[in-house]
Amino acid sequence: MKRLPMDAESIAGILDGRKTRTSRVIVPQPSPRPAGAWWWDDGYYDSDDLLKQAMLLRCPYSVGETVAITERALYWSGGEGGTSDPVYADDPEVPLLLADNDRLKGVREANRGIVGKWNWRPPFLMRADQARFHARITSREAGRIQSMTQEQIAAEGWDVRKENPYAGGTATEDAHRWWRARWDGINAKRGYPYSMNPWAYGYGFEVVQAPGADVEVKHE
Repeated sequence: MKRLPMDAESIAGILDGRKTRTSRVIVPQPSPRPAGAWWWDDGYYDSDDLLKQAMLLRCPYSVGETVAITERALYWSGGEGGTSDPVYADDPEVPLLLADNDRLKGVREANRGIVGKWNWRPPFLMRADQARFHARITSREAGRIQSMTQEQIAAEGWDVRKENPYAGGTATEDAHRWWRARWDGINAKRGYPYSMNPWAYGYGFEVVQAPGADVEVKHE
């Protein structure tokens, strides 16, 4: 099963029933050519529409496909127990488990060896069979992130019910301010800031609980 890594804010949005869409930057990015044409992935395209069609043909996920949503989690490693199952970042036991590392530090030093430790692993290192959510892809599109609608941004997890720190303009302006901060928080350091207006895939999805998982997802 393919994986779809998510950060902590995305997972919170899924649990709250707000997030039903995710955007992923397209790599490599197309290069503009005169008269509205583009060069992308060894091909020349005369218009945005032709470029989008080509991008969708090479899209990594298909409509109807089920993927595993992976996330940041704690794992116990070392000692005789090997590596444990994940403890998800929003689990209330996490502070207690991390405090255990301080207790074990003295044991390691006394024995001059490692008896075990809780370690964080990023979403892309979680195995698909360890995911507590699966997602069924319901739609996909290719476009530029500055062209997203207010409805698309809301599906990315923008909580219109809460007081918006970007308040001061129209709802659409507030949505785009939130989206710019959200996008840059993930992608600016990777070289794809909002100001660049990069191309991205947008995936609509329906969350389903993974077999055996004990978690409640709100459905609004």
